[in-house]
Amino acid sequence: MKNIFTTILTLVLGVALVTPAFGSDVWPASDSTGTQIAYYTDASGIIYHERLGTFFIVTNAGCVKQINISGTELSNYCTSSWTDFEGIAVADYDSNYLYLGLESPQAIYEFDISTNNLTGKSWTLSGMSVASGSGLEGLEYANGYFYAASQYNGIVYSYSVNLSTSGAATFVSSFYPYSSYTSDLAALSYSEETNTLYSLYDSGNRLVTTEGDGTYINRYQLPSGTANEEGIVVVPNCPNSTTNVIITEDSGRIMLFSGFPIDTSRCATTTTDADGDGVSSTTDCNDADATVSANQTYYVDSDRDGYGSTTAASICSATAPTGYSSNNTDCSDSSSTVHANQTYYRDADGDGKGSATVTTSVCSATAPSGYVTNITDSNDSDYDNDGVSTASDCNDSDSTISTNRTYYVDSDLDGYGSTTTALVCALTPPTGYSSNNTDCSDVSSTVYANQTYYRDYDGDGLGAASSPYSACSATAPAGYVTNASDANDSDYDNDGVSSSSDCNDSDSTISANQTYYQDYDGDGLGNPAIAQSICSLTVPTGYVTNASDTDDSGIVTPTYSQIEYDDNGIDDDGDGSIDEVNTLTENGVHPVYGTYDPSSTSLYSSTVTSITGSTRGRILVKYVDNSVYQYQILSTSTIRTTVTSYGHTGYLLVKSGNKLKYALVNAYTGEVVDSTIVKSASRRVRVSLAKEKLRVVK
Repeated sequence: MKNIFTTILTLVLGVALVTPAFGSDVWPASDSTGTQIAYYTDASGIIYHERLGTFFIVTNAGCVKQINISGTELSNYCTSSWTDFEGIAVADYDSNYLYLGLESPQAIYEFDISTNNLTGKSWTLSGMSVASGSGLEGLEYANGYFYAASQYNGIVYSYSVNLSTSGAATFVSSFYPYSSYTSDLAALSYSEETNTLYSLYDSGNRLVTTEGDGTYINRYQLPSGTANEEGIVVVPNCPNSTTNVIITEDSGRIMLFSGFPIDTSRCATTTTDADGDGVSSTTDCNDADATVSANQTYYVDSDRDGYGSTTAASICSATAPTGYSSNNTDCSDSSSTVHANQTYYRDADGDGKGSATVTTSVCSATAPSGYVTNITDSNDSDYDNDGVSTASDCNDSDSTISTNRTYYVDSDLDGYGSTTTALVCALTPPTGYSSNNTDCSDVSSTVYANQTYYRDYDGDGLGAASSPYSACSATAPAGYVTNASDANDSDYDNDGVSSSSDCNDSDSTISANQTYYQDYDGDGLGNPAIAQSICSLTVPTGYVTNASDTDDSGIVTPTYSQIEYDDNGIDDDGDGSIDEVNTLTENGVHPVYGTYDPSSTSLYSSTVTSITGSTRGRILVKYVDNSVYQYQILSTSTIRTTVTSYGHTGYLLVKSGNKLKYALVNAYTGEVVDSTIVKSASRRVRVSLAKEKLRVVK
């Protein structure tokens, strides 16, 4: 056979272009309609496993399905890790490995059919020309190399792969199956017995046949009833002249076409007996294995428990392969925990113990509802096995009790019951019930027995031992207390004088009225002619305790303050005016604040409550004692002045309304520390407290 790789690698561009001059032939199979044998959403690549005699399909959803020629599903695997498997291939039919082609990123993944799972090995494919959504679309194994089909440009790329370890596949060469078909290469299928590579193109529904090295053979139209083809497999059948072809569609249909011709001239013609079992290679189903020469019947063992189902398969193997069994005795091939019917025993009372007289036989490793695996129940109508039947037992789940008991309602949950009874199936009183009926009040948890209280007639909080009262209450009734400590229940303040005689029985320091005398002239001597008798030890204003004044008509000269206080309705400074502002002329410097340091921020914040500009160059300063001082600062002006505290200190910056006159003022004395006049309102002044000066600035 022509060495494809020697030929291809001699080309400068590494791509063989062969363009025959003749056109496509019609679909060559006698069956052009096809039969749908299965349906898998997003079905893609398909391969025939020569040893097992079954088919494996990959889907874009990341699944691997095994079916037989009738379409019966034999195994299923799906992974969420990858969802874009497009091709599938077998490198060695005697191994348990399949190889799955991932469209993007382009890679090959190893799959073990004995464990029905990915092995963890993978190989990246570099050098393929791809585009977004148009990458690796088919995978096949031929002549020791993996062939990868590019949907993007219609080229087949070959790679050498070291299957013993994961890594990067080595690019070998590439070729066009048909040079005019430069896109939509969807699937590959290689027949080793005829050295024929089948390349399926979705665009135009075409099939191109080449030799394994890419040498062109022919091209055909696919059946008119197929569309969006994703995979193809031509089943080996030499030396027969026809075989079956299966085409998978993106729609999910799996279509079988019979009567596809085999060019028998390409079938191997040399008759050998390589395994020496006396059967020629033309009839030996596996001429490399002397233990078998004809297909054997095995049974699908989906749950791999060693017991087969009734689904048979004809396989060229002396022993049952993984997933198959030589027997068909499995009663349930979907569960590895059971293969034969199991006997279970009726548990009518639900106590976990079965009756030996009522049984059921089912194919399940788990007992059906109402059945158990043992036969230890002597009475299947007595759940708790206490000797009382379920129908008569008040609680057939508790062997310690079988009849109701009398308890008393305990509504307030204090552990003491009322006289209301209840029949309850319990050995001990449940919540809300008690074994006694001694609660005097079942509506309050604070009391359960009558309490003794004592009369407190005089209301002093002390009770009389001679007047007890019994009540079902945690709170003493009105007029009663919990103690018996009152020696005299008619003397509230316990001062020895009865309530009826005591002028104030709430105060033990006084019991009789006191006499006080008027002291009109305030000389500390009382007028014996004017007196009042009151129940108080406190002398009323204007009165004294003595009656020693011989002349109580003296006139008292009032005393006035230096300054006036605001808003109190009093003439504090005695000038005949009420609530007027203070001035330096009328009242002088404030007698207290006039000595304060104006540079202190703490004194200012605790002393001055407000500062206000006024007309005619004056300002108003209100102090914390409610006095208001008016200070004349600037020369007479009808324009209102403005005033601010500088740096929260006692220095006030006063400005005329036209902002041409400035003054730095002591807030406590009204003293003008410094002043200046500017020529333009656009100029300003700056304060220097260190020197207590104003400086004109722009």
